[in-house]
Amino acid sequence: MRQTFSFIDFKEHGGNGMIPADRFMHEVAFKVWKDPRIWSIGCQSAKEIWDKLELTYEGTDVVKESKANLLIRDYELFEMKAGESIVDMSTRFADLVNLLKALGKKFEEAELVKKILRSLSKSWEAKTTVIQDTKDLKTFTYDELIGSLIAHEMVYKKDEVENE
Repeated sequence: MRQTFSFIDFKEHGGNGMIPADRFMHEVAFKVWKDPRIWSIGCQSAKEIWDKLELTYEGTDVVKESKANLLIRDYELFEMKAGESIVDMSTRFADLVNLLKALGKKFEEAELVKKILRSLSKSWEAKTTVIQDTKDLKTFTYDELIGSLIAHEMVYKKDEVENE
């Protein structure tokens, strides 16, 4: 028998017990997590350990659904924070959207553009109006919007510094 194995090996064997539980625990504990919580008392196979790890780190279906609901709520209530830059806001928004995409939620480009425009603070109202009046929001991409907002923010900040 080989001395080490990879997670690819684990997947290929389907966790069917071909890898001894103690070897699996050693590899996982010392190469991946180094977390004492994974030492699963009473596990006889790598599959049992894997199932316990999955439950410990991902949670039950109820926990997963609760996490998804919280992310959806965060998306629905998303707005620009006071004093937040466009870069910071777009990073926060992209992180949230990516987490939702990982859960299977699909987004149309126009939906993301409209969400960002609705989420901007009052100080962006003039720019938001200009974009809504001059751009076709069905074809205007999220990246184009963020680029336009960043450029506007840079000019605005430059003007602020010059006026001081």
